[in-house]
Amino acid sequence: MPWRFETAPGPLFFVEWKNLLLTLLYVSINIVVTIFKRGGAK
Repeated sequence: MPWRFETAPGPLFFVEWKNLLLTLLYVSINIVVTIFKRGGAK
């Protein structure tokens, strides 16, 4: 195993990864929406 984030990666490990990916997706969408709003306001 190349990664050592947790001593015993189990279901919690995958749940945390899913939450992390969802959070990153949500943040990136918010950034894109903000950029589009700024571009449209010009």
